[in-house]
Amino acid sequence: MLKRLSLIIAVVALFIGCAKMDKQGRGLIVPIPMKTINENVKKNFPMDKKVGEGMFGGVVTLLDPVVAGKSGSDKLAIGSNFSFKTSLLPQVIKGGVSLASGIRYEESSKSLYLDNPEVQEMTLGNTKLSKYISKEKREMITGLLVKALKQEKIYTLDKNDYKTGFVKSVQVNDGKVEAIIGF
Repeated sequence: MLKRLSLIIAVVALFIGCAKMDKQGRGLIVPIPMKTINENVKKNFPMDKKVGEGMFGGVVTLLDPVVAGKSGSDKLAIGSNFSFKTSLLPQVIKGGVSLASGIRYEESSKSLYLDNPEVQEMTLGNTKLSKYISKEKREMITGLLVKALKQEKIYTLDKNDYKTGFVKSVQVNDGKVEAIIGF
């Protein structure tokens, strides 16, 4: 009995040692380091995605993604360079896209996905398109890309870590990714 009680106290101490209590009383908050998320994201890149159909279709290659937290925000900042190749143009178009996105947690796979990513900026060459194209048009241009990115895992929780079994949800708070752990 004493051994069992000691084990329970040790587990609780581990939780509390690296976590803080959620203000809404849902459980303990354990941070997921941005470095860990970025290392996981980079494993899947470069990534080719087919966009469009037929003569107007092409292949977008996403390169060098970076996920960052924005202090004071409940969204992540995601930036990636890209190249677009289509049969209509003799040259590959190169540019960059930056998104702001929340996070979605799927309990069944223990994985994190982008949630409602929004295009913040898009560049072609060295030209920022926000000066010339409305936000609605930028989102229309990048809509297929955003749809494809929403389906890609950005991180999977370690299934061998005992804390993973207690994760209730994952959120972005003040630019940090946090797992809410509860019983």
